[in-house]
Amino acid sequence: MLKKNEESHSIEIPMELEYKWGAGPHFQKFLKGLKAGKILVNKCPSCGRHQIPPINVCGRCRVEMGEWEEIGPKGTIFAYQLVAEPTYDAGLAGMRDVPYGTAHIILDGAPDASFFYKVNELDPQKAKIGSRVEAVFKPEEERQGLLTDIIHFKVIEE
Repeated sequence: MLKKNEESHSIEIPMELEYKWGAGPHFQKFLKGLKAGKILVNKCPSCGRHQIPPINVCGRCRVEMGEWEEIGPKGTIFAYQLVAEPTYDAGLAGMRDVPYGTAHIILDGAPDASFFYKVNELDPQKAKIGSRVEAVFKPEEERQGLLTDIIHFKVIEE
């Protein structure tokens, strides 16, 4: 511990770490769907529960997940938050720009699963529980098979 009036020194060591991780067969299929402009989920053959992002075994029934379905791209906001304080984002290696909105979205076709994602609307009177939204994908030629292939969800009028 430093004593009063004692000088401290620091050493700065820049590091660049590159790594790859395996998505696994289920998440990989989900990402390939995003690249094609589709949102895919899998469904438990026992309880019928949908999973997004997809997994290999149902968390409730402990059985291998079954069929795949395309859902959305429209849905309904189940919970919304407006983030006003900057937070660190490891994916950006820096602070996130604020404000931004995020929501749990129940996508059409999977009423038992929510997808947590960015929403472009910052007005909590427009982006609120019950608001309808639609996924906005990057142009096809820019998609890479990543979660960021969906830019955000936009509030829509129906």
